[in-house]
Amino acid sequence: MATDLLNNFRSGDTDNNVLRKILSRLLTVSDSASGDFVNPEFAASRTGTVGGKTAYVFHVLGRRTGFNSTSVLQDAAEFLGTSINAMPELTGAENLEVVSASTNDTEAGTGARTIQVTYIDTGGNLVTSADIPLNGQTAVALGFKSIQIIWMVVTKVGSGEVSAGNVLLRIAGAGATHEQITAGGNRSMSSHFMVPAGYTAYLAEWHGSAVGTATQDARLRATVLPVSRAISSTYLFQDTAFVAAGTEISSNCPYLACPALSKIKVSTIPSAAAAPNRLDSDYTVLLISNT
Repeated sequence: MATDLLNNFRSGDTDNNVLRKILSRLLTVSDSASGDFVNPEFAASRTGTVGGKTAYVFHVLGRRTGFNSTSVLQDAAEFLGTSINAMPELTGAENLEVVSASTNDTEAGTGARTIQVTYIDTGGNLVTSADIPLNGQTAVALGFKSIQIIWMVVTKVGSGEVSAGNVLLRIAGAGATHEQITAGGNRSMSSHFMVPAGYTAYLAEWHGSAVGTATQDARLRATVLPVSRAISSTYLFQDTAFVAAGTEISSNCPYLACPALSKIKVSTIPSAAAAPNRLDSDYTVLLISNT
């Protein structure tokens, strides 16, 4: 049975929710298995296609646990600490390595044993690496170069079930860090994403949580111009949210288009910088092939 459009709207819907539901209906695709109409993110997750084109859904997690200013935008990434505002950029020329702060993150250890890295290669392609064995505090060279790290995940663990130390992906020779799996975790939490070549991304929704006593003046940002949706050289605001201390927000985006090779991230300005203030963020990206 086709979706009942009238019953999908409720008196408590916000303007954003109404708009998203309308756009969702315009973008719906037929589910050949049931004949129903489905949300495009659900179609991509279930069938791997939207409108007959290859499609994926990505859910990007971000976290910032330390701040150094109450007036400057600071990116949501665990590895930035309290002194670095913006996530560093890769050119594709750098040699990369991974290393842990713990000797227990090894192939025979109790912590993380192997990891995978999802990244954009120098040709603009989205790639997930094979399993990479860790060697504790001894750096392991990576056999690829990248213009953007998307995330890292632990694929094999010992009895501890999580990483024993901070696992860093950095420029070889103890250079700048570009990603981190924090001790006690199994996935990196950095709010950066890059749209691969041959695809367009659509921003569907994002969330933010203010942990501690500070409010968070959060921004969803992308290197995309607001009218033409063409690539910009600057991370422009795509949506904003004020998150009161101890609360969370959810914001629906009207499927904002982001072209191939554009970049997306979340940044914030806190009302207080001292620990234990924290911002948690996430956003959903619908990725659809251009051909």
